[in-house]
Amino acid sequence: MAATVSALAQVRIGLVLEAAGLTMLALIASTDSSWWLIAIALFVYGIGVGFATAQVTNIVLVDVPERSGGQASGIQSAARELGSALGIALLTTLFFSTLASGVTDRLTRDGLATDEAERIGGVVTDSAGSVIDTLAAQPRTASAAEAAREAMAVGVQVTGYVCAGLLLLALAATPFMSPKARTSARTGAGTADAGRRTRGAALPPDASCPRG
Repeated sequence: MAATVSALAQVRIGLVLEAAGLTMLALIASTDSSWWLIAIALFVYGIGVGFATAQVTNIVLVDVPERSGGQASGIQSAARELGSALGIALLTTLFFSTLASGVTDRLTRDGLATDEAERIGGVVTDSAGSVIDTLAAQPRTASAAEAAREAMAVGVQVTGYVCAGLLLLALAATPFMSPKARTSARTGAGTADAGRRTRGAALPPDASCPRG
């Protein structure tokens, strides 16, 4: 496919698949979601990541002169790592903020004192949800466990929609990228084929045959 579809088109396909996978994950997120639906959503997202990330470097470096390729590649790698770290930090903060407030609000609506609801919400957040099974095992805190499960599902929904929106924003920015990126894959494949034909034509028909 890389020989017939430009690098920019592959990135666009990847962004669409990533957004679709995350949107699907957000839509099905609930306390009783089927594992196979989650697996399908993550599979679509993973295919999209493969399409997009495989060509990002080619897109970024397409206009960089060959003599500056090393520096540009290093800058691109550093920016990529920084973006990943900041993205994880921001989305994790969003998820756990949604989780803590969701648990507190649900328990407060159920009649629990605000201080106690905030304490349970903090415990659930600090444990990243691992304490839910312990809460569910005790009849006195079973309602808190259910509230935590619902809040986690909402957290997945919120972060999923936010991620999908950011990916669509990135997709909307692709028309402003270098025109060279639209044909880089096809041009590279054609150049390689031409090189092979040239090398083959430079040899006589029996050049590879030993002579007796």
